[in-house]
Amino acid sequence: MARSVVETLQLAATMTVILPVVYLGVDFLISGRTLLGAGFLAVAGLMLALEEYVVRPGDVPLEAAKRAAGLVAKDDDGE
Repeated sequence: MARSVVETLQLAATMTVILPVVYLGVDFLISGRTLLGAGFLAVAGLMLALEEYVVRPGDVPLEAAKRAAGLVAKDDDGE
């Protein structure tokens, strides 16, 4: 599934927040504190899942515009 420019920038911003948490989790795992390390990695996974799958109120107009554009401009690949 292709991402739009706005979605790519949102993912980049989310990854900017998530990467330090992942680093901390890996650091704890390497140092032997497995419970904390696994906890931080789980939190990072939840942060990424929330960004990807939870619809925020600001996303609703964007999704509506995508659907409207898809109805108006259909691909004519078959012809």
